[in-house]
Amino acid sequence: MPVSIKTIGVAACASGCPQNALAPAEKYFKDRGIAVKTGACVYQNTRFLSAPDTMRARELNDFYKDDSVDAVFAARGGYGSARMLDLIDYDAVKSHPKLFVGLSDTTAVQNAFLAKTGVESLTGCVLYRR
Repeated sequence: MPVSIKTIGVAACASGCPQNALAPAEKYFKDRGIAVKTGACVYQNTRFLSAPDTMRARELNDFYKDDSVDAVFAARGGYGSARMLDLIDYDAVKSHPKLFVGLSDTTAVQNAFLAKTGVESLTGCVLYRR
């Protein structure tokens, strides 16, 4: 069954990105008629993380609760996804299943989604790679 994606959310589950690093990815999606919502943590950098665990988890949870978002892409890998696993709202993930695409450090999130909710994800591209 084809999936229609009109809006993606970009979450920073791990490390943050340099300012404007996602501009090429955003242009790619926008040129194809797909709107992009960039999370507040994406361009933050708190040492080796984009933001504190609670903020990164809230960003991810908010994208799952937002019915206008059809898919969630990890901004990048790095480190820190596993630190927020106990802060993810798995009920929201299960009741609002959507495509999650990530790589590297986000494997922890992807495995947790599958184990706790049965929601599958894709290991694919991240939108920024250093």
